Amino acid sequence: MAESLEDKILHSSNGRPEYTCWRPSSLYSLSVTELDYEEVHDIQRTVHLEDFQDIIKNSTMIPHSLTELSHTHLIKILPDVQGLWYSSSRPDKGQNNWYGNVSLQVNFRQFLQMLKSYNIYFSEITDYNSTSASRLLITNKNLPLPSYDPSKLGGPWYYDGKKDWFLTECRRYDGRCNFNGHNVELLLSLSDTQYASLLYESKIVAVNHSEANSTEKHKCKKHRSGTRWTTCPSPYSAEKTSEILSYLNEDTL
Repeated sequence: MAESLEDKILHSSNGRPEYTCWRPSSLYSLSVTELDYEEVHDIQRTVHLEDFQDIIKNSTMIPHSLTELSHTHLIKILPDVQGLWYSSSRPDKGQNNWYGNVSLQVNFRQFLQMLKSYNIYFSEITDYNSTSASRLLITNKNLPLPSYDPSKLGGPWYYDGKKDWFLTECRRYDGRCNFNGHNVELLLSLSDTQYASLLYESKIVAVNHSEANSTEKHKCKKHRSGTRWTTCPSPYSAEKTSEILSYLNEDTL
C-alpha cells in the first residue's frame, strides 16, 4: 500500500478524551533522535480480575472487537477485526496500574517465533493532549493497511538483527512535545490456537489497582475514564490480588 507525501489525519475526536489518529508521510520518520528507543524484552496485557477469571475458565486469551473506546480509526475500515492490545512490559514500581489487576507478560521474541508466519501493519499514531501511542497490527491475515518493516530505523519498532527496540519519544502531528511520553501499542489479531498458545507462554503477575475508585483521573481505564464513571469491582492491591490468584490456582488443580 503506497504512502502519501504528507502526514494524514485518519480520525479525530473532540470528546473525552480528545485525540487525533494520523499516519506519517513516511512510516520511518517518527523518531526525534536515534536515542529515542528502549530495548524491549517482554510485552504485556493487563486486565481486571473478572476478565482474568474468564481467561482461565476458557483456557485461552479472549479477543475483543474494536470499539469507540479503542480510540482507533480501524473501527471504520476493519469493523470485523478482533484482537488484543499489548505494550512493552516495564518494571513494576508498585504504582497504581490503571488497566487492571493482572498482567500477562510474554517474551516478545519468543512470541514472534511462536507465530512463525505473520504480517506486520502500521495502523496509526494516536495523539492525546500530553502523550501519544504508535500502533502496529500483527496478524496472519492479509489486510488493507501499510506493511511495516521493523528492520528500518525511525518507526515505532526497530529490530537491529539481535535486539528489539520500541520508540519512547515520537513526533506529533501538531509539532508539540509529548510531556507524558510515548508508548508503542501492538494489536494482536491471531487464530484460536495462537490465542491459547499466547496464554500458555504468559507469565501471570499481580499488580496494584488499589486506587481504582479514586476521584482522580487515570486510575481505572475500564470503569472510570472518558464519559464512564462507575465503581470498579476490584480496587485491590497487588498483595490482595496475589492471594486471590492463589485461590484460583488451587481451584483449577
